[in-house]
Amino acid sequence: MKALPNLMFCVFSVFAFSGVQAQSPGGATRVLVVGAVGGPSDVTMRMLTSQLGSALGQQFVVENRPGTVAQSAIEQVKNAAPDGRTLMLGNTGTHSIMPVFYKSNRFDPSADTAPISLINSTGLVLVAHPSLPVRSMSNLLTLARKQPGKLNIGSAGPTGEIALSALMKAAGFRAESIRYKGSSPAEVAAISGEVAMALLTPVACVSHLKSGRLYAIGVTTASRLTLLPDVPTFSESGLAGYSFEFWNGLFAPPNTPGHLIQVLNREVVKVVLGGDTSGRYSSMGFHTVASSPEKLSETISGEIAKFRKLQTETGISW
Repeated sequence: MKALPNLMFCVFSVFAFSGVQAQSPGGATRVLVVGAVGGPSDVTMRMLTSQLGSALGQQFVVENRPGTVAQSAIEQVKNAAPDGRTLMLGNTGTHSIMPVFYKSNRFDPSADTAPISLINSTGLVLVAHPSLPVRSMSNLLTLARKQPGKLNIGSAGPTGEIALSALMKAAGFRAESIRYKGSSPAEVAAISGEVAMALLTPVACVSHLKSGRLYAIGVTTASRLTLLPDVPTFSESGLAGYSFEFWNGLFAPPNTPGHLIQVLNREVVKVVLGGDTSGRYSSMGFHTVASSPEKLSETISGEIAKFRKLQTETGISW
C-alpha cells in the first residue's frame, strides 16, 4: 500500500500534462537547445527527453539552435503558447551572461521564460601544453608574474573568456586571452602548442590528459569532478572561494500554468536524479543539480549580480 501514493501521483502527472496539451492538439513537444548537435547541451537534453517522453506519454523533439542565435530561441519561447508544447534548454550563457555582456541583447530571459528545473552543471579545466613548465597553480603564478601579459591562454567562446578573466582577477596575474569560436578549435590550439594554455571542457581534454599531450592545472568548479578526480579545484590551490560553473536548465514560456510547471519539474527531477541519467552525466564531466523552479531563478539572479560586477571591473562586452 505504501507504493500507492507514488503510483497515483504518476498517473496524475501524466493526466495533468496530457490534459493541458489536449487544449492545443497536434504534434510533439519541441525543445529548443542553444548548441550544436553532439555538444554538451544537446546531449544533456536528448538524454533527458528520451526518458521524460516515456514518463509523460509525450513525444519530445530536440531542435538545435547553434551559434549566436540564443535570442531567436528565447523569442520563440517567449511568444509560444503556454501549453507545454514548446520548451527551451537554457544555460549560463543564455540567461546570465547574455543579459550582462551582450550590447545587442533585447530580452530579459528571467521574465521571458519560466524556470522549470536546473539539470546539471560543469566547469572548465585549465590545461597546459607539455612544453610549458607549468604543472600547478603555483607554477603558473610564478611564470605569469615574471612575464606579465606575455603568456597566452586560449578559451572557448564568451563563457570561457569570462571564466578566464575571473580567474586572472582572483589569482592576480595577467595573460593574453585568445578567444576561439568553440571548444574544438581551442582544443586543437592547446594540443598543437598554438597557445601555451587553454580552458577546455572536461570531456574535451580527458583523453589528452591521459595521453600526456596536455597537463591539468585545475578545474573551475567548487568541487572536484568525478570524471577528473585527481585534478584539484582552484579553491584547493589557494584561490579560496573561486568558483566558475556552467549549468543547463529547462524553461517554459512565460505564463505557463503553475500546475503544468509542477508536473514537468517533478518528472524532470525524477529522471535527472535517476541512477542511469546521473551516472551518464558524471561520465561527461557534469554534476547533477536537479532543483525547484525557485532555485533556478535564484541561481540566475545571483549570477547576474556577480557578472555585472565583473563586467564593470573588466569592461568585457560584445
